[in-house]
Amino acid sequence: MVLITITREQDRLFAQATHEGRYEIFPLARDKFFYKVANLKISFRRNDAGRAASLALHQNGREMPAMRVAETAQTAVPLAQFTGEYRSEDVGATYLIYEENETLRAKIGYEDTELSALGGDAFAAPGAMLKFERDLDGKVSKFFLSGQRATRVEFPKL
Repeated sequence: MVLITITREQDRLFAQATHEGRYEIFPLARDKFFYKVANLKISFRRNDAGRAASLALHQNGREMPAMRVAETAQTAVPLAQFTGEYRSEDVGATYLIYEENETLRAKIGYEDTELSALGGDAFAAPGAMLKFERDLDGKVSKFFLSGQRATRVEFPKL
C-alpha cells in the first residue's frame, strides 16, 4: 500500500509518498504539479463540488491513481483511548502513541509524527497505516502497522 500525503505550508504544496522524503511540488496548471527532484507529476481530480477527490501520480508514462482517504481532521472517537506504549517483539520496536494539541502522534526512537484519522480506528502516518483493534471490553488493545515494506505487524499495548 502506498499513501501519498499532501500538505500545504502557506502558498507551497508538499507531497510525501510511502517511505519517501517530503518534497515540494510546483504548479504546471490549476490541478497539475511537478517535482523538481524527480521525473514525477501529480494531477488532482475534482468532484462536482470542486474539491480534490483523487489524484494521479505520473511517472515514466505510467499513471497511478489514488483516492482521497481523509484529511488531517479530528476523528469522532476520543483520541485518549489510543494513547499508550505498544511493542512488537517481532521487529523489536516500541511506539509511544500520545495526544498533543488535539491530534494523535506516534513516536519511535527520535522520530515523531502526526497521525491522520482515516475513520473509525484507522490512522495514517507518512508511509504507513495503523489499524487499532479492541478487546472484548471495547478497549484498544493493539494496533497493526502496514506500509510498503511490512503488512499487519502486530503491536500489542503494554
